[in-house]
Amino acid sequence: MTDCLKGGGKMTTQLYFAYGSNLNINDFEQWCLSRGYPAGLLTPVGRASLRDFELAFGYRSSSRRGGVLDIREQRGSVVSGVIIEVDSQGWEALDQKEGVAAGCYQREEVVVFDEDGKMRRATTYRVVESLAQEYVVPAPGYVKVVQHGLEKSGISDAHLLAAAKNDRLPCPDGIFVYGTLMRGESRFEVLKRFGIECSLLAEAQGQLFDLGLFPGMTRDRASESHVHGEFIRLRNPETALATLDRIEGFRGYGKPGSLYRRELIPVHVGDGRIRTAWTYCLDASADDAPVILSGDWRKHCGTLERFMKWLANAHSGQHPRRIAERLASKSPYNWSGDRTATVEGLLPVDDALVSGTLSERKLAQATGKWAVIP
Repeated sequence: MTDCLKGGGKMTTQLYFAYGSNLNINDFEQWCLSRGYPAGLLTPVGRASLRDFELAFGYRSSSRRGGVLDIREQRGSVVSGVIIEVDSQGWEALDQKEGVAAGCYQREEVVVFDEDGKMRRATTYRVVESLAQEYVVPAPGYVKVVQHGLEKSGISDAHLLAAAKNDRLPCPDGIFVYGTLMRGESRFEVLKRFGIECSLLAEAQGQLFDLGLFPGMTRDRASESHVHGEFIRLRNPETALATLDRIEGFRGYGKPGSLYRRELIPVHVGDGRIRTAWTYCLDASADDAPVILSGDWRKHCGTLERFMKWLANAHSGQHPRRIAERLASKSPYNWSGDRTATVEGLLPVDDALVSGTLSERKLAQATGKWAVIP
């Protein structure tokens, strides 16, 4: 994924990914002024994320009187920052500020994702491996400098503050599956190994293609089509992602030869609720594969009604009438649209699930079952 570029090396990009004190442009320009560099060397472009990395205070800086930020590889974690346009003199200043010639930090090429989800190559700085430590307590003043930069960029400081305490926030633990990893499908047993805490019918913006024994999803923000699947929350997401990356043929961001690419997307779990989840989208073109117009792999395979009947029974157990009454009493919920209808006149639970009138989320609220699994 990476291509280290020592100070003075040939640059392959004019974009810089900032995640630490250089997010604070005022702080950088004050440093430039003290070293005889002009202002305006850094031009912020927009927010971006670096995936499969986490923040760490792993290096001691004498000028900052304590630990300063580095990034550390961590599958499933995300570092938020800003991509910045830099000219040649700007790189010279950055190299000097980051101590490249002194062997403190080194340039490294990374793949980041901008706010439109577009993958872009950029250069960032990492502590030279031989100098990296597990944890160095940062000075409060340095943390505040980074905080101000994050605030100016509209980025949460939660990960920064966790790293400052030698702690880490959990990585996104939701996964959106839409094919053979769904409940009742051939590879669902793989997910069960990692502890399923929540499983809900869900959908995400995109288009579904028939690849034969399994489907493939593509993302297009301009498209109005949706892919139907399931939102799964796991107890051990990092371990699960390592296994799923191998299954889905994902070799890493920016590396060639992947069948799928792991994406972090918004997922609709019902009733207007949106969750963030990892999913696997086709990394190559799907032009030769037929589109599944329904966006639903189960419907395409003719197993949707059978699955919905099982799901309704698994939720309702021995008390379908009691569950139906509980659901019917919840306003504004009503299956048939007729608020005067009796329970007997309402749609069966499985029909309501198929039609989308009833979300599994609403059903789980009524039954208390948030992880109904075969």
